[in-house]
Amino acid sequence: MQKSVLWRAMPFVQAGRVNSVRPVWSYGGAMSLRYSAEAITESLLAVAPQS
Repeated sequence: MQKSVLWRAMPFVQAGRVNSVRPVWSYGGAMSLRYSAEAITESLLAVAPQS
């Protein structure tokens, strides 16, 4: 996907506002849900503009 012309044309990609989320085991119930939420939060904060 990262080599796709369409992907590279996206404004958020051109601005460098792309990040990955660490792997999460999704079959662990509530604990997996919490871990997923933390992983997504960390990823979003890593690309958030600093004010």
